[in-house]
Amino acid sequence: ERTLNAVMIPIMAQGNVTYKRLNAIVDLGCYASYILNSQEKSPANGPSTDYDFLLARDHRYEFGVLAGGGFYFDLKPILFQLSARYYYGLTNMMSPVYMNHKPDDSRLYQFQISGSLFFDLGSIFAKQPKLTKK
Repeated sequence: ERTLNAVMIPIMAQGNVTYKRLNAIVDLGCYASYILNSQEKSPANGPSTDYDFLLARDHRYEFGVLAGGGFYFDLKPILFQLSARYYYGLTNMMSPVYMNHKPDDSRLYQFQISGSLFFDLGSIFAKQPKLTKK
């Protein structure tokens, strides 16, 4: 079992469909990441050890595509969002090993579920229009 710590930069487009206060969102895009470090744990539940990257075998850069969706409720000035994304890696993290003339890939796949709570600070500091009588 290996744990990777990485910095990831997603670039995506987000579509939005609104019905009253409920909004559905769809995400499509790509990402790039750089692996900072890694730890490895043996199958026999031994202690975790640092994994040493070898330039001839391991790749620290990764590129891939992502897709996701979710929804958010706009409760003015609070916004609650729940979303899920699937990341599909396009690069091999290690040089492929050939088994029966087929490369054994080492791509990363990730499924992420997140919840967020936003507060609209603009609603506090925005000037409200004044009503006047004629």
